[in-house]
Amino acid sequence: MKEKSFFHQFMVIGGGAVLNMVIGFFTTPLITRLVDPTEYGQLSLFNTYSNIVMMVFCLGLDQSLVRYFYKRDEENYKKTLLFRCWFYPVIIFCLLSIVGAWIAIQEGYVNSKDDLCILILFIGNVIFLILNRFSTVLLRLTQKANLYSLTTILHKLAYVLGAIGLILVFRSHYFILLAFATVISSVLSSLIGIIAEKRLWNPFGERCVEKIDFSGMVKYGLPLLVANGIYMIFQAIDKLCLSYYCSYYDVGVYASAMSLMSIIAILRSTFNTIWAPASIKHYESDPEDKSYYQKINRYITVAMFAFGLTLMFAKDLIAILLGEKYRSAAMIMPFLLFQPIMYTVSETTVIGIYFKNKSACQLIVSAVACVFNFVGNIILIPIVGPKGAAISTGLSYILFFTLRTVFSNQLYYVDFGLKKFYFATVLTVLFALYNTFVPFNWTTVVFYIILIGIGFMLYRETIMELLSIVAVKLKLLKKKG
Repeated sequence: MKEKSFFHQFMVIGGGAVLNMVIGFFTTPLITRLVDPTEYGQLSLFNTYSNIVMMVFCLGLDQSLVRYFYKRDEENYKKTLLFRCWFYPVIIFCLLSIVGAWIAIQEGYVNSKDDLCILILFIGNVIFLILNRFSTVLLRLTQKANLYSLTTILHKLAYVLGAIGLILVFRSHYFILLAFATVISSVLSSLIGIIAEKRLWNPFGERCVEKIDFSGMVKYGLPLLVANGIYMIFQAIDKLCLSYYCSYYDVGVYASAMSLMSIIAILRSTFNTIWAPASIKHYESDPEDKSYYQKINRYITVAMFAFGLTLMFAKDLIAILLGEKYRSAAMIMPFLLFQPIMYTVSETTVIGIYFKNKSACQLIVSAVACVFNFVGNIILIPIVGPKGAAISTGLSYILFFTLRTVFSNQLYYVDFGLKKFYFATVLTVLFALYNTFVPFNWTTVVFYIILIGIGFMLYRETIMELLSIVAVKLKLLKKKG
């Protein structure tokens, strides 16, 4: 993919993500002021379990869709490929859900109307999360950046408007109301994506006459399924351990701290949306051009560390928005920022695993990081509570980045300048540790200025390149205006 095209998509999708953040910035504080941390914690676990189940039942075929989509250009091929990818996950989940629901009712696990309502919402949420996963992946692959941005905005808007509206009307059963709003937003997002690409989603009509190697797709996707399943557990371990050692209240406060990362998540979601298809397409056209990956790696490293350090610095100010009940979330936030930083940068260094189809390496990476995070949580949570969960999670993501990079470079070596990266990481860890246990003061300001200065010295050429690119884009926008 050409550089101009890449940055155009980045800015378009980034614009949608910024608007998404603004919506959350003004509406999340309303929800946290209306809902007790206990209900907020229950919703967090509801979403966690839903995403884990969705990932498992996708069977890794969402990754196969990305990998095989550009193999051929015919519409019938893409239509058949998409159908085989989404049909089996949905059918298998529906059949198992019917059996599972019947057993749950017979065994007495569902013994109230509230329990039945939550079970139905959970099943519906997973179904539409699966469809939403494939619909958004398809929008990325067809490079419909504007529509993808609109879909994510409407998804967020539907949730917050639905949640606030239901809470103000019914004023009880807040967890069920929030879960219902979550399902409605998933339904809306899925339908928009499906309608936008209705030609490819249409299960009827002419399809590819040549046999698609579905067994090859499953073989490629299953290791990624297991790896992504473990990764989802890796993401959920902190909340699961908190619910075991502490309470739903602590899970709610912890989840609110994670919601504070929505600003830096703009870069993560925007970059990850376009990078996978862009990198694979570039590799297919020119496998020897490694300078492209080095350049994008430097750009995203600078952006993620700059945003991360700034959010650590301003954590107390941002936490005020959540309300008094969630104020302690500010001290949990610093180490949680390593999740978007390390994951996003690792997407640029993990490319060798994707290019060489060695998806089993992802399984090892996720498993090792998952075990490390689990051990860290059971050691630290009893000592320092939610702060311990955040510290363990942050350090686990540094390990996650390291393992992905090592495996990838063994398969397809690219010089990413890792010495500078790890030096910046160590300084950021020290700053996060200070901000986790010490409230904001003048020393915080001094440390922040010093770290920004060091970062500029390390990546001054990259920063100047980025500023030049942004300046050119702004000039073009002014001319068009």
